[in-house]
Amino acid sequence: MRYLSIPLGLALTCVTLPAAAEDQYQHDFKSLLENLPIADQKVSMSPRPIVFKGKETPGQHDCFWMGPVYSGAFNIAYPDGGAVYWATAFTMPKDAPDAYLEISGNFPQARYMSLHSYTEGGAPYDHVMDVDITADDGSENPFLSGAYGDAMAYTLRVVQGEAPQDRAPNTVYLGPTDKVDRSPLLLRHYIPETGDDLTGGAGLANVALVMGDGTRLEGQAACDALASPGPDDAERVLISPALAQDDFDNMLKKPEVADNYLHTKHEAWNVFWDPRINLMAFMSPKLQQVMETAARVGFIPKTSGFYANLDNQYVAISLNEDFGDVVVLEAKMPRTPRPGPIWANPTIMICVIGRFAPTKALSRHGFPIASMTARSRWTMIAPIQLSSANPRTARKMRRRNVA
Repeated sequence: MRYLSIPLGLALTCVTLPAAAEDQYQHDFKSLLENLPIADQKVSMSPRPIVFKGKETPGQHDCFWMGPVYSGAFNIAYPDGGAVYWATAFTMPKDAPDAYLEISGNFPQARYMSLHSYTEGGAPYDHVMDVDITADDGSENPFLSGAYGDAMAYTLRVVQGEAPQDRAPNTVYLGPTDKVDRSPLLLRHYIPETGDDLTGGAGLANVALVMGDGTRLEGQAACDALASPGPDDAERVLISPALAQDDFDNMLKKPEVADNYLHTKHEAWNVFWDPRINLMAFMSPKLQQVMETAARVGFIPKTSGFYANLDNQYVAISLNEDFGDVVVLEAKMPRTPRPGPIWANPTIMICVIGRFAPTKALSRHGFPIASMTARSRWTMIAPIQLSSANPRTARKMRRRNVA
């Protein structure tokens, strides 16, 4: 298998603005570009294969569902400390545009579930989340009823092509045929409430390949038709973008990058927009201004990446232990629906991230909220620690990201 580097690029799209605002933004944007020293900065995010063979949880994967992926097993792509997800690697049969997948399972005993589709580069395309799923006849959706029951079955369809305006219920669309990712589907469960059973008591969902003439293939026959690699296959991998260590070290040799990354105290949260854009912003404070201006007026679409969840919004801030030994976070708890016990305790997940992969959760799993006021304001205190995972990097930087 051959993996190619993806060069960084900035694609701008046009938006319609009032004349005065458009002139002002164009002036601001051009002024920033004229003073931007990035012409010689060529850095690539390279696809990094994450090998599943021999690392999957016994009894919780099959020839279709890989994993599960969670922070305790596969610490990749900024994993949420409370998230569990099953990746896939398959290709729909050629010359069978009417073929679709039928996924039937049970709702998990968990805080959240969803099925996402992805286009190339791990960019989320379409999804269906728990409250949007209609349960099978005779079953109930616990995310709507607020209570777990004996009958909690659902059936989803995964259809080829782009999502129409008038979309079918319980359906996920794979997106443009030439843009579908090698890992086109991810099934997520957040904070399963069943101990070591990461499926939330639901077991693995069954998958059937249904052809245009009604022929159904299930189990290994379906996996064979989908070219889905089995548990012992070396092709059983998930591709995650990563910055090469040499590129990272070379970037830190640039005075502007080193000053921004090593010697500047940052106190503002930034929205995670896109892996390439976030890396560009890291390269130059002036470039970050360009990104913020372009994103604010719609020049840059929010495509995200790293197999992001469309139901989440990600923000990050960079911390440096040169400015202190601990970080104190103060905020207000988010407002969430309360139809039943599933939503009784909303969860905040804070993660310390070293470089572009290792993650340590700082929520209830490690550093609990220190105090909670009557108005739902909370305070969390966490240390900023050096990681020994990359000693070559640790010698040069004392910086961590909190996301």
